[in-house]
Amino acid sequence: MQDQGCLFLSANLSNPANFDDDIDVDGQDVAVWASAYGQDAEGDTDGDSDGADFLSWQRNFRPYTLTADFDLDVVADQADLQIWQTTYGINWGGDSNNSGTTDGADFLAWQREFSGDNSAASQSPAEVPEPSAIVLLLSGLALLAASAGPHRS
Repeated sequence: MQDQGCLFLSANLSNPANFDDDIDVDGQDVAVWASAYGQDAEGDTDGDSDGADFLSWQRNFRPYTLTADFDLDVVADQADLQIWQTTYGINWGGDSNNSGTTDGADFLAWQREFSGDNSAASQSPAEVPEPSAIVLLLSGLALLAASAGPHRS
C-alpha cells in the first residue's frame, strides 16, 4: 500500500504540467512554459507550447511546502531526523531555512512537519461532551424565572 506522500510524488512526477520534472508543479514550471512559448519544447503538454499548456499548469498548480523533508521523499519522517542528526553543525544537509547550516531552527521545522504518530495531524481532537437535556432544561427555566420578575412601567 502506498502512503499519501508517495501518491503525491508519483502524481506530480507524472503530471504533464510538471515542465521542469521536479517534485511539484509551481512557478518554476510556468517559467519553463514561458521560455518555450510557441515552440514544441519543454513547457508543452499537447504538441506546441501555448495557452492550453498554461491552463494545464493553472489547473495542476501544487507547490511543495515541506522544508524539513531532507531526503525529498515527500514526507517529514524519521529518515529526515537522521539526516538532521548526522549533519547538525557540520554542513547544510539538514538545513530547512537556507541559512547554510544545520541547527536547532531546522530541528524545529522538522518537528512542525513531522508526519509520524505524534503529529498533530494524526491525533484526533478531544471530544467535547454535549450538555445533557436536564442541564439545558434547568438553564432555560432559570432564565425564564429571571425574566418573569416584577416589571416596572
